[in-house]
Amino acid sequence: MKALTFICSLLNVVCRSCKTDDQNNGLSYATASNSNYSSTNFFVLRRTFVTYTLQLLTVMLVYPLPPNDLSFLHKLNMLPTDERPHNMVRLYLGRLHKESELTMIYTSIMSLLTRPIEEAVEKETNPFNVIKTNFVTSPTSTAVHGTQNNSFPALSSWSTELVALLWDLIQCNKHFKAFVYSKKAHELMVTLLYYIKYYRHNELWRPSLIRISCFFMLYLTSDGTVTSKLLAPFSTNYYSHKIPNFYKLSNQTVPSNLTYRDFLVIQISNMIVQDEFDIMISPNLYEFLYNIIPVKTPDPTTKGKTYLSYHAGLAVLNVINMMSKPGALKDPLRLDLLALLIRSIAHAICRCHKESRTLLFLIVKHERVLLNLMNSIQSTTLDNEEQEANSSEDPPSMERVVSNRNSPQLDNLDQSEHVTDADEKLKDEEEVDEFQKSLRPNPLIGMSLKAKSKLPVDAPLSTTWAGHRALLIILRSINLVRKEIPRFDDIPKTEIIEVLLKIENINNFEGKVARFATSEFLPKTKFDNLRFTWSSISLGWYESTIWGIIFYENVSSYREATSSSWFNKRSSTISLKSVASSWGFNWKSPSPEKSEPLFELDVTILQLGIWNGTAIKLFKIKKPVVEKPLVDMTSLMKRFRLNSTSSIATAESKTSISSPRLNGQSPNQLTPINSRQSFATPRNSVSHRDSVHLNLSRQSSFQNL
Repeated sequence: MKALTFICSLLNVVCRSCKTDDQNNGLSYATASNSNYSSTNFFVLRRTFVTYTLQLLTVMLVYPLPPNDLSFLHKLNMLPTDERPHNMVRLYLGRLHKESELTMIYTSIMSLLTRPIEEAVEKETNPFNVIKTNFVTSPTSTAVHGTQNNSFPALSSWSTELVALLWDLIQCNKHFKAFVYSKKAHELMVTLLYYIKYYRHNELWRPSLIRISCFFMLYLTSDGTVTSKLLAPFSTNYYSHKIPNFYKLSNQTVPSNLTYRDFLVIQISNMIVQDEFDIMISPNLYEFLYNIIPVKTPDPTTKGKTYLSYHAGLAVLNVINMMSKPGALKDPLRLDLLALLIRSIAHAICRCHKESRTLLFLIVKHERVLLNLMNSIQSTTLDNEEQEANSSEDPPSMERVVSNRNSPQLDNLDQSEHVTDADEKLKDEEEVDEFQKSLRPNPLIGMSLKAKSKLPVDAPLSTTWAGHRALLIILRSINLVRKEIPRFDDIPKTEIIEVLLKIENINNFEGKVARFATSEFLPKTKFDNLRFTWSSISLGWYESTIWGIIFYENVSSYREATSSSWFNKRSSTISLKSVASSWGFNWKSPSPEKSEPLFELDVTILQLGIWNGTAIKLFKIKKPVVEKPLVDMTSLMKRFRLNSTSSIATAESKTSISSPRLNGQSPNQLTPINSRQSFATPRNSVSHRDSVHLNLSRQSSFQNL
């Protein structure tokens, strides 16, 4: 009961603090007249409290129970053998079922996530805003690579944790999942795409918020309920007042029948065409298109538009046209991504040709785009074969032979060291590639590494490419439409609607396509969406990202607290050299050019955080073994000082005079009784040299007696 109360308290604090109303979110404080505590200090204290609350709730919800460390529960009979332990936070939050509670959680989280969009809209509609030109007016332009456009509102530091919290609530609570998928999924995807489009070049949010948003959006598009909700049209009020102008489509100001799927397809396609290829973000964009293009209407009797729009189909063809260039086909990754797009079009034609009638019309009209793609693949195959033939026929040059014969052994060693360094770099790059591949969805049929390894090495690209079979299906479907609708190229614009109806009502279209299409693309087989797969590697990345944000927040809070300190070099930007130059001691030293940015240690790493003293550890730290010298002079002198009597006295004196060490006590701990028994006076304030003479004199006096 205490745990449940604690979890609910954490959730209530987070939901209340996300509200936009300053009077009710608990972040503002009206300072009393007799109070010495300022409102600014209260705001910082309250914000720190909410930050730690959100971090703790997210970490507890995300944390997976390690199965290898739970066997002691069964061994100690603390848990029956037929039961397995559960994460109590996930268990409690998974039992929330009241619609009022689910609505409160979702609206509270989304109110903070949509706040940058609302600020952008407010800035555009404000008549007193003079700096309106800072906004990017083009709907397809984005921030400059490596920088962040100042026109975009700043994101909240809680954004990453809130997206992760929302994702995990959907996974652990089936009631919350059904609520979001049935009523809020389309608006959620518009918000996530806004973050991806306009903040993906920000170095702060790129590896954390943007990466999690990409995989969260892939998780959403893999569900049929979500993709079917994308067929709903935009409401005029939402599109006009909830979306900034630079995020809207340029060809439709107030859409009449623009669906959420059309909006997402156009925005994603424009991002692919107008931006450089990004190995971290671009693959996710192709995966989004693969999941949302072939969407079939769940209920054929429903009224309303469920077709892919004309502009969305043109945007997809622009992507194919860009990827058909010979330079893009030489990259294996881009070839696989292009194969995903071609396969999605083939699925749309074979499985739901009525919903894809506009796309099929554009494909037939712009058939040359696909023919150019086929020609580019064949020409790329011929170029590769000619290069391999020329490289095998060309003999080695004389310069290489002479250099190999006359090179000394030292040069060979340097060359081997260089090769070793290159191999290490190549190995590191391969490890990074393997890590990136582990975060990708499971490959489709014929696109896995195992399937590619079975192909012959000298096979042409036209037969080994994963999208070649789907491309042939599309070309044959084009011929089928041309046979059903003669003089297709001579149709005027006024008769386009009639042509679309003819394409939709082609007699036995699915049966005719089944003659040349494989079972993978036919409706009798299930369509395999690309899904984000949870594994040990992906879960480790997910947790490390959240912990990285927590560490960064602790660093930021420390910087703010010590920003006024002169000794904080990072915050005050003061260094020893700058201080010396300001005092007149200016010197110049030649500095070598830096090809790569050096790692700079942050002093805040050495500071104690809130997790100090707890059992929560981010990394397992192995304490290094302290290497001691062969002759430890410190311990030797210490032993000599404490055991001087036993080390210097003779054997005869040892029998008569006992050392303080023999009684198990140090000389400073001797009592008068112990001193009488040992016939020696404890040496508390006598120097080392005097103590030696004193002991010798006492020994001689005892012998004389």
